[in-house]
Amino acid sequence: MLGLSIALSGALLIQSQTPAPTDDLTPAQVEQVVPLLMQTFKTFGSCEQFFPPEVAQQFRAQLAAPKDADVATLMVLGLLEEAYERGQESPEAETLTREECSTALKNLQTTATDIQSTAD
Repeated sequence: MLGLSIALSGALLIQSQTPAPTDDLTPAQVEQVVPLLMQTFKTFGSCEQFFPPEVAQQFRAQLAAPKDADVATLMVLGLLEEAYERGQESPEAETLTREECSTALKNLQTTATDIQSTAD
């Protein structure tokens, strides 16, 4: 199960590194993506204890703003970092099991895939 959660986290990391083709998304899909990103970062924060340190570091690195970031990018990264920290500090972070984290990550991946498939 841990291997699955690491694989899913890697897949989500890769997706988060790739600019979203927002031109291909409808306004309704964009409205689905924002809460999904917030929930993904919160879940990663809650489940961070189950990730190898290098995966957690890579995920945290995604929150670092590039030097040439515009205001909108800085705002989005700030919101995602807040979601991540809320996850880390949540009471659930202390009680979640590996299996629960794996299931949550799998569900997030399924939702992301569903949103993407409706964009195609």
